[in-house]
Amino acid sequence: MAKAPVGKKLVRSKSGMKIVEIDGCYRSPFLLSEPHWVPDKECSRCTGCQARFDFLKRRHHCRRCGQIYCSVCSGNLTPLPRMCFLDPVRLCARCSTVTTKENEFFDKQLKALTTGSTFKLLPISDVTMDQFIVTCKLSPDYRFLEIDGMPEDTLEPIDVNQVISLKIKCPNNMQGTSQPTMVTVTFSDQQGVNREITLDTGLPSSPTHKTSRSWIVGLQKAMNMIFEARDVDSQE
Repeated sequence: MAKAPVGKKLVRSKSGMKIVEIDGCYRSPFLLSEPHWVPDKECSRCTGCQARFDFLKRRHHCRRCGQIYCSVCSGNLTPLPRMCFLDPVRLCARCSTVTTKENEFFDKQLKALTTGSTFKLLPISDVTMDQFIVTCKLSPDYRFLEIDGMPEDTLEPIDVNQVISLKIKCPNNMQGTSQPTMVTVTFSDQQGVNREITLDTGLPSSPTHKTSRSWIVGLQKAMNMIFEARDVDSQE
């Protein structure tokens, strides 16, 4: 797969300065578009506390949801890398909570996804009946799932924007808690045909079992954000 060309530019939006890709084709699938702002004239009260706006209580827009709040209900200045802002931006309490959790994912789990983990790739009926020990990882630009360890040209990198669903198997362990042991990824290939692959973490005695389980958890969080961004874009 050819590497994406390096090229970014600094732009100013109504919410602040941003650094974005010059070529939109290489846009990260994690990114969210800026929301439509509710017009000032359509909102006479704070969306949060319902206080009436006046000369002293001014209107402020949450940069993530576009709703209007007073300064108290939108006083959270939070980094929002999913919209490429250079500086923390004003968010309402709900959006700040969601964004903080997402930022923890970017800080802690995204590196593990791009590093990759080892799995047993179960037979793919339309390609091969063999099992392979493979390494699955998220590409550095976050746009593809890359699977290393199969015969050449057996399986192309999977475009995450073409992933349709994840099905995760979480049987209860001896402690009565559930841990992911297997994930089935359903996706549309380059010819538009729906296909699926299943990645198995292997036996608990495997030295990579714990790492592979954590990788699946990270993949689920990543794809939930990508599905969300996809839904937001489809509504615009």
